[in-house]
Amino acid sequence: MPMKLDSLLEQWAFFHDSLFFCVTAFCVMVFLNEDKLIYLKRG
Repeated sequence: MPMKLDSLLEQWAFFHDSLFFCVTAFCVMVFLNEDKLIYLKRG
């Protein structure tokens, strides 16, 4: 049973890291695009 739980936790950690990375990348992209939009509006 512990072995199963360990592999499950590993999978969850991997999924969590991937999800965190995706969310971070998405936020960065939105932030950069927002910056460009503000710049274009001003320009």
